[in-house]
Amino acid sequence: MTRLMPTIITRSHHFFTSAQRILGEERLATVWKKSVSQVYRWGADPARCDDPSRNPIDLLKVLFDDLQEVGRDDVVEGALRILAESHGYQVGPREIRSDKNSATRFPGPGRSSPPISKCCPDGHCRECGFDCSFSFAS
Repeated sequence: MTRLMPTIITRSHHFFTSAQRILGEERLATVWKKSVSQVYRWGADPARCDDPSRNPIDLLKVLFDDLQEVGRDDVVEGALRILAESHGYQVGPREIRSDKNSATRFPGPGRSSPPISKCCPDGHCRECGFDCSFSFAS
């Protein structure tokens, strides 16, 4: 089997476009119990499409924002952990990183190391070397 170059997903519609190409629109429509046309709209670039639709990832982000507004980061963290760990990834807590003049939440704009990474048993990412040996306190 030929290994394909990884797709870099930076926006939620990129995920749905990639999933459509890889699995097919029919499979996504079946999984989500939606029409194929709805699945197409989820993958549409909102900046270039007259008929985009908010996809499930965008809706989760809205729900997470609402939960965080009422101080329930723990619920958001739990949901992210369930999604990540079921596929061999780990979610780390946000870290505050500061330089001489400012403090920003990780990952800030322009940061390259994601807080979610695929890890080796020793806690280092196989592909980028990112140290992700952190864990959640039980």
